[in-house]
Amino acid sequence: MKSLSVLLALVMLIAAVFPNYALAADSPNDGIDLYSTLTDEDLSINAEVATCVAELFVKDMIATGTTVWDEDTEPVNTVTMYDETGETPTAYSVELTKGYVVVSAFVDMPSPILEWSDESEPKISEFGEIGARKIIYANALGYYVDDGDSTLTTLDGMDVRRNEVEIELTEMRSFANVSKKLQMDLFVNRAAEKDIAMPLANDKGQLITDPYEYARNVYGEDFKNTLWYNEWQKNNEKYDFAITTDFWGVDSHCGPTAITNMIMMYGERYNDDGIPHEGSILPLQAIFLGIIQVNDAAGKIYYTNKSAKDGGGTKFSNSNEFIRKSFKKFGVTVSVSSSSLTPTTSNVQYATKYGKLMYISLSNCSPYTDSGYKHAVVGYAFCRLTNDAGSNLSFVKVCDGWSKTPTYVLLASLSKDRYWEVSF
Repeated sequence: MKSLSVLLALVMLIAAVFPNYALAADSPNDGIDLYSTLTDEDLSINAEVATCVAELFVKDMIATGTTVWDEDTEPVNTVTMYDETGETPTAYSVELTKGYVVVSAFVDMPSPILEWSDESEPKISEFGEIGARKIIYANALGYYVDDGDSTLTTLDGMDVRRNEVEIELTEMRSFANVSKKLQMDLFVNRAAEKDIAMPLANDKGQLITDPYEYARNVYGEDFKNTLWYNEWQKNNEKYDFAITTDFWGVDSHCGPTAITNMIMMYGERYNDDGIPHEGSILPLQAIFLGIIQVNDAAGKIYYTNKSAKDGGGTKFSNSNEFIRKSFKKFGVTVSVSSSSLTPTTSNVQYATKYGKLMYISLSNCSPYTDSGYKHAVVGYAFCRLTNDAGSNLSFVKVCDGWSKTPTYVLLASLSKDRYWEVSF
């Protein structure tokens, strides 16, 4: 099952119930025949995303004023529930500080929310301590506990043969519940993940994953490292970076993805439990979602969810404010340069030597800008390679929103670019 590439499913699920979250909802499926090519894995979400769905549902219910839920209501536990085999997830029971929400495991359901209560405990609590047992979820209020034998036990204590349990949720799944936009995003993302896994790299016009190899390929000689600054190396580099295809249903969102990585890196380096990082409770998607909420609350003045050719993307001129408010969303106060800076050698060396992050807008840096549009990355380290003749090549190490692992950009290619400097 996909680990991070699920935000589109999250957004589309919520959009089915709450139009305010319809970031990518367009029209019905219009007969497009991609659904038949999608597998259950493509159409499923994991427990982390289900928890985010529940949080969004609670948020919108609070806004209606018809619930006892309030701003302090939050998830405390999420339990995966299965079909009659005990192998395939059908739903997730999200226990809250008050009440619970049951979220569908599949995006092709009429609604993501299968049942909820703002006061009662989760129905699965009636089974007592679950332990190693599994919960079977057939339909709304149709719960069974699985002890691993041929029979399942209902909430009323009745034993039912496993092969006699009918999962009614399966019958509710339908092509008609999946918009053409969602189908296309699911289909394209599956191919995109394969492409990104083994990109062309380390030659002119390609991604730079190894500056030494790049230097050999382009200049035909060996270079050695003569200067290196990386205050973040011990922390974030053991962590997979967020990439744009992690967050479906949005477009031209390299900016929010870059800010997601900045916040994640901070959480890892400073062990901030309020920010998703290794060992934290919150899923990575929560960062991206929080950033989108910051933009929405500001009247969408920072980021526009449209294709670049239609005017979408992140406005660079006020990205300093966007970054600052996004960090504040997670309880962190940061200092962002009052004006944008030019990525000169001295500026980049200063920033990386003292552990600052750079939100860089690339305008002429292949392959990122080959489409003719700018691309946002996060710069966090510097290296200088020198050949035997004394010629230098300088690189900025970045999380680029395309690769899960670090890449590099030639500093010389950034002469016309600008960046915002973030200090902690």
